[in-house]
Amino acid sequence: MNEFLDGKLEASKRIRRAFVHRATFLDLFSLNLKTVPKGLGQLSDLRVLNLSDNKLASLPKELSQISSLEWLYSGANQLTFLPKELGQLSNLSELDCSANQLTSLPRELGQLCNLVKLDFSFNQLMSLPEELEQLSNLNLLFLHANDRLGIPAELLGQTGTPISIPAQPKGIL
Repeated sequence: MNEFLDGKLEASKRIRRAFVHRATFLDLFSLNLKTVPKGLGQLSDLRVLNLSDNKLASLPKELSQISSLEWLYSGANQLTFLPKELGQLSNLSELDCSANQLTSLPRELGQLCNLVKLDFSFNQLMSLPEELEQLSNLNLLFLHANDRLGIPAELLGQTGTPISIPAQPKGIL
């Protein structure tokens, strides 16, 4: 078998085990996946999903069915877009999409009211949706190595250092 079939078979086994054992964590890291096998949306207890270091060009829309998901790691893939359905993951607090090929972000990400950390470093982003301003709980935002955004490196600081998001003033007119 080639490495892609091996990885997909291993991922399918892990998804089945996670379903049977009602797992809260699923690690599909570095399995050379081009697509995620079916069944991910059935993992209703899943809180943490690691899809990092694969060859994914897109994330499955069925991720939106995992309402309990809190942390989604999908860095070091080949993502060119994110499905707007990610905006339905209301419990998501961390989203890592670093080291991909993203040029834009869906405005639906602004619906992720519990989001604390966003990592879009090392992509090809050309703009950010205005809806990200609605993320009142966002504390950490990584945007390094997105040269097309036009944010001066001095503002971004050292690679791996988040942009500090000041607390929004309350009650000021």
